[in-house]
Amino acid sequence: MVHIWAGVYVPPDENAELLEVEDTKMFVSHRFARRLMDAKIPFRLHVIVGPTDTDSVAEVIARKCSDLQAACVVLAKHSKGRLKELWAGSVTVACLRKCCKVPIAVVPHY
Repeated sequence: MVHIWAGVYVPPDENAELLEVEDTKMFVSHRFARRLMDAKIPFRLHVIVGPTDTDSVAEVIARKCSDLQAACVVLAKHSKGRLKELWAGSVTVACLRKCCKVPIAVVPHY
């Protein structure tokens, strides 16, 4: 499981950044890991501090997918609406267009 933590916020020091990443891991694990464990789906959580623009996020996902030799990519659908999606872009569409060489599953965001 890969979660990209937006690199917009700059913590005051390295220790604060490590705490933020650990908090993010706890949040993501609490939100999603239970369902994966209940379904007996093995996973590892990777938190990446990175960019927030659509193309860069898609490239980070594709690179991590390749590094991990992932069998598939599962992305959450955020339901921004068509107009906003055209303006803001879509990570899912970017992954489909240029990055991922494995199947992509899109699930509703809970």
